[in-house]
Amino acid sequence: MGVSDRKPVICWMESEHDDLITILNDVNNILPQNENEKFQYLMADYWNKQGIFQEYSKGIANLYQEDCINGCAFGKLAEVRWREIGSKLRLVLISNANINISESCWILKEPDIDRCKSWSIRSVILWGTRYTDKYGWIEARIPRPLIYPKNIKEVKSKTSDSDIDYIRLFFVEYRDERGRIVIQRRRCMVIYR
Repeated sequence: MGVSDRKPVICWMESEHDDLITILNDVNNILPQNENEKFQYLMADYWNKQGIFQEYSKGIANLYQEDCINGCAFGKLAEVRWREIGSKLRLVLISNANINISESCWILKEPDIDRCKSWSIRSVILWGTRYTDKYGWIEARIPRPLIYPKNIKEVKSKTSDSDIDYIRLFFVEYRDERGRIVIQRRRCMVIYR
């Protein structure tokens, strides 16, 4: 059974804020050893300061666990997202990788897994265009700089000769037998010209 045929792993856990970095690194370490399949990006929102959206290694070093109210870490094969509920964090792990969570505190979401009958890769274009090296990206309608990670792979569109760059976020949509979305998982980003 190949990755494309495999049902996703969907599981959840509750955790203290202080354990977030350890949990993220533990999941990242059980993903396949190929660096392209590890977590690539980390996003975090805070109650009392500006959020972050960075490469995983830089983001994990800059993550303030105690103030983090929600976020996610994602890469080609998996995403962990979390949200503060009361005084704890509720985390959800979604993956197509062949990972072993049997000896951990993760609880499988069997009903959601069973509902996933098919999946496809989709994409959206994120706000903003490249502006300067200082800010990276900017969107005049917001108006403020948008800080995206610096290590995004660049691809050239076959249909356009435009010099305007956009960031395209790819995600996986898992659908039930009637085509309704069960859950989505962020996968990767590219600079799209």
